Amino acid sequence: VVLMLILAAVTFPLIADIVRDRDRLGRLSAQLESEVACVDLFERSLLSASGDVFDGASDTLRVSARRQAAGGRDERRIEAWAHDPESSAITLDGKVAMPSVQRLRFRYHDGERWAESFKPTDERVFPLAVEVSWWRGLADKSSEASAGVSSSPDATLVIAILDAEPAL
Repeated sequence: VVLMLILAAVTFPLIADIVRDRDRLGRLSAQLESEVACVDLFERSLLSASGDVFDGASDTLRVSARRQAAGGRDERRIEAWAHDPESSAITLDGKVAMPSVQRLRFRYHDGERWAESFKPTDERVFPLAVEVSWWRGLADKSSEASAGVSSSPDATLVIAILDAEPAL
């Protein structure tokens, strides 16, 4: 009986750790799946940019993008990307595209330098590239890391705009 109690005392914390790690791994997996889906949507928005709407700030981006509608015809729509601090999510047209994001940053390259905002001077003017960086909200509530957002982003994506021309 004593051996059984000792064995139970030793294995119970081990089993609890395994269950906790499994749950954390499930959350990480779900987060990464949503990130992959969001990155795909973001790339499609930028690579299909057309028309007269392309403006952005450090935490928002509006772009007129081509999409194939039902029946195979092309349709243009304005897509609005933003960070919603209240829900800690990246949103596309007000709907959650990537949850658990503490911070989002867009930067725009005009051929010479990166800028925190982009306002075209002419219709159909796009930056040469857009950088999107995000800071995840995956830190355990008990950890010190959850107290603030680190200075380095957890992920950064740079997308070249194929039809853009450098500013002169």
